[in-house]
Amino acid sequence: ASAANEAAVKAAAADAEPVKAPLAPPCAIPGEMYTDPVLMSAFTAFATHVQNGTHSVDAAGWNKVVRACGLVGGSLSDPVATRIFHESGAGRNPHGRMMFAEFVGALAVVGGTHGVMFKVVEARVKSVAEKQKAAGTAARPVEVTDADVATKTSSSSAAV
Repeated sequence: ASAANEAAVKAAAADAEPVKAPLAPPCAIPGEMYTDPVLMSAFTAFATHVQNGTHSVDAAGWNKVVRACGLVGGSLSDPVATRIFHESGAGRNPHGRMMFAEFVGALAVVGGTHGVMFKVVEARVKSVAEKQKAAGTAARPVEVTDADVATKTSSSSAAV
């Protein structure tokens, strides 16, 4: 039993280790995906925040997307999914959340990681979003107001 415990501890430690290897190159993204209304609707269904009508997804929300869509597995582990989020460009946004264009790019990296075409990942994401909306289990994004942003900005600069 202690050997099994040791193996479980090693596996947990390996999962906690930051991913050092380079991410897989993204699969090709058909240009129309950046304006696809169904993919945009799927993104909205997974959104964790909305500000002035613009939806975004935070890191925890992104991890829920890849898990809910069954995209974690094989070479795409939870730490790799987290790294995809951080390398998507979300960190360059003042709020640190992924906007739609970064979401599309991150899905392409997921496709590259699994060695599949974009349409495979896209179909999975759209299907799961539609099922969640139909079941009433789609995300309920936090409404962020301009006042929230001003307060956060002034309090973070005051702390400096």
